[in-house]
Amino acid sequence: MNTTRRRFQYFIVPGVIIFLVISSWYFAFYQRGALIQSTISAYQQTQLETVRAIARNVESYVSNQIELRGDGDIVKIEQEIFERFVVPVRILENGDVWIYSPDQVVFEGSPDFPDEYQGRSMAEIFDLQREAGASNYEEMVDDVTNTREGTGLYIWLPEKGREVAAWTPISVNQYRWTIGISTPLPEILVSTGAALQIRNTFILMSIVTVIAGGMLLIWTQSETKRTRIEQSLQSVVMELEQYKTYLEKQVDTRTAELVQKNSELEEEIRERKRTEAALIHAKEAAEVANQAKSTFLANMSHELRTPLSAILGYNDLIHVQAERNGYQDLLPDTEQVTIAGNHLLTLISDLLDISRIEAGKLQLQLSTFELTPLIESVVATIRPLMEKNTNTFNVTCVNDLGVIYTDQTKLQQILLNLLSNAAKFTDHGTVTFKIYKTYYGVTGTHTSSLRQESGASACSSPHIVFEVKDTGIGMEPEHIQYIFEAFHQNTSAGMDIHSGTGLGLAISHHFSTMMGGSITVESTPGRGSTFTFYMPVAGTQTTTHTEPLVSQTE
Repeated sequence: MNTTRRRFQYFIVPGVIIFLVISSWYFAFYQRGALIQSTISAYQQTQLETVRAIARNVESYVSNQIELRGDGDIVKIEQEIFERFVVPVRILENGDVWIYSPDQVVFEGSPDFPDEYQGRSMAEIFDLQREAGASNYEEMVDDVTNTREGTGLYIWLPEKGREVAAWTPISVNQYRWTIGISTPLPEILVSTGAALQIRNTFILMSIVTVIAGGMLLIWTQSETKRTRIEQSLQSVVMELEQYKTYLEKQVDTRTAELVQKNSELEEEIRERKRTEAALIHAKEAAEVANQAKSTFLANMSHELRTPLSAILGYNDLIHVQAERNGYQDLLPDTEQVTIAGNHLLTLISDLLDISRIEAGKLQLQLSTFELTPLIESVVATIRPLMEKNTNTFNVTCVNDLGVIYTDQTKLQQILLNLLSNAAKFTDHGTVTFKIYKTYYGVTGTHTSSLRQESGASACSSPHIVFEVKDTGIGMEPEHIQYIFEAFHQNTSAGMDIHSGTGLGLAISHHFSTMMGGSITVESTPGRGSTFTFYMPVAGTQTTTHTEPLVSQTE
């Protein structure tokens, strides 16, 4: 009975999760179609009201001009219609406003209106559009040709895609025109916010799908582990029962002395069981706690990163609109929001890296690349931070560093962390960034004997040395031993606590170890610090450790 129920649970839980994900995606696609259709209908109605208003103005203007100047000047009147009522209309960026004269000429206010359409009749223009790949506009052709009002969704230029249009006829005496507005559908969706809403819905559904997949994977792993534990316990119980039976048979044939010894042996067995149970419980509790911590950090980092990215995106839009509309007083505030948001995004990324490191899921992406362009990119990125604290930034680099085989992204992150620390803890001082190639023997993780490239021996291994030296506040000796631990910050007496989480150096130290390198530090309080990062030219991926990065020492 228990086996049948367990099998039923094993299939019903994944089935429910998969059903919910599929149902959510179906609802998302259904909502997308409904939103697009409602946006098209609302925009068509707005366009129709606009062309009706233009038509009324054109009819009044043409009637007045015919009474004043007569029918003989209709060509000039048509040109005035174009200049007065078509050209001034401004809709979206790629929208068009047009007036068709069925038997004479076409007036068009669009910059991409083909030259071969100018001066042609309606029938000729529609034939040319069919040849160019127009589609879904037969109703518009019929309405315009027969001077009827209408709306439609069609393609008249393939490169512009589907367009939402509305048109209405104008009748003055024996003259007939049709005035219309057309706008590309993607531009309408963006301007009304429908595109953003659709994108956010699909992003949310993607996140939900990933979370559901993770839950399904975790559940499957837990069920597999539980089954193995039950099998192991059953095997242990069977072995203990057999051993107990054997002891009972031996006790029956032993003397009273052996009975006493057997009693002592049974007590020892019970104690072993208690110890074994306690050890198993402690091990499981430790594993659950470590997994919960890593899962919490990873989930919270993702949950914070998504809305924060959205906030930064909206802030960029506000900044652009404020700059475009002349609200200069808002620009400093939006820039401060961007700076603070990017800083917070960096902290969240550090937390995510820490969670991946402790979960043992961080992998290197090894590749071969030129080192000089990476150095130039790092220097360009860090220079504004140096100038912020009025620091002199000196860079010394050999002309040809050659190529290196390692993880480019993590190498760049290590260098940025070391240079940003130097910039933060140095004010009106000097930061020196020195890069050169060297060789040293494998006598330890630190360099016991360094030689320049010209004096390297055949048994030496080539390394790139990145040296970051500053004239900042420095560190006390008791702080240096903890400098590469997570969440550790320099709080020496007389020194301000600088902003940050204390994760940068811990992450950098872990990255360097994974890539086969090492970081050393030398520091004197009040005189500055020197961080030296040794990186092998032919890097390798070492086994990642799963020991906690956070020190347990108070």
